[in-house]
Amino acid sequence: MISTMISTTISTTISTTISTTIFTTVFMTVSTSVFTTSSTIVPTSTLDAAPGGAPPWLIPPPLLADDQLARLYLALLAIGAALAVISLASQMRAPTPYGRHASREPAWGPQVPRRLAHALANGLPGVGLFLWLYIATYQSLGLTPTVVGGALLLLWLAHFVHRGLVHPLVTRYGARALPLELGLSALVPLTIFATLNALAIAAMPYPDAWFSSPYFLIGALLFAVGFVLNRHADRALRQLRPPGGRDYAIPRGGLFEWVSSPNYLGELIMWIGWSLATWTAAGAVWTLYVAATLVPRARDHHLWYQERFSDYPARRRALIPFTW
Repeated sequence: MISTMISTTISTTISTTISTTIFTTVFMTVSTSVFTTSSTIVPTSTLDAAPGGAPPWLIPPPLLADDQLARLYLALLAIGAALAVISLASQMRAPTPYGRHASREPAWGPQVPRRLAHALANGLPGVGLFLWLYIATYQSLGLTPTVVGGALLLLWLAHFVHRGLVHPLVTRYGARALPLELGLSALVPLTIFATLNALAIAAMPYPDAWFSSPYFLIGALLFAVGFVLNRHADRALRQLRPPGGRDYAIPRGGLFEWVSSPNYLGELIMWIGWSLATWTAAGAVWTLYVAATLVPRARDHHLWYQERFSDYPARRRALIPFTW
């Protein structure tokens, strides 16, 4: 027991140091790159000529070619893929110790207000950094913003304005504080993926015809469906707990009749839609990371419900109706 506590303490200390270093490095590198870059522009006609009207799935996007930003993009893409693997391995081993799983692991590090931690971890990279980098990339490359890029920007912000600014204010948390390390564990990956996706959609010269492509139409539809499912499930969970309450109950109604975590299912559908609508490696790697994080957690939620409630519906699955 003592050796486990010592190991966990050392691990979280190292994690905090690495997390802070990564965040600072990414921010400073992006700041330097964006305002000093000089890029070679690829004509939009090269995209129009692609088979089926789809832009080539380039790594990096064409307007970042042979540039310092391209090297940053590729490096972050590799880091993002590695984070997806690490997250899956970690979550399969044990659930991240917050929320209903907080009692399974000791809480380490100084406690910070949970609303503030969630607002900073999601709002700072998801809204502030993403919007700044999107605009700065256009300005530094001397480009005219595309209409499609603007639409994709609105999709991204629709989620993170809610997740980073609205959700922390309206959610009825069971615990009012959480360890600092848990806040950093969300802040650092989101910083990396927000940087990747902002660079990708800003530097991809989408033609206006992309609006009518099946990639964008299906992707935007999936994003909207997932967004609605996620918001509806979050609202249902919020209403289960009275103000000031800390107890859990069996959620019922809607998709909760079929799966234990429809909020996670909605978010997965949403980001699958994003990867289709953007058609970039950044979108795909971000979706893989989300899946690597939420799928094991949905499994843990399902097992937790079954252990806690003897009358938990037997037909209910973890994440995918009728299947799993």
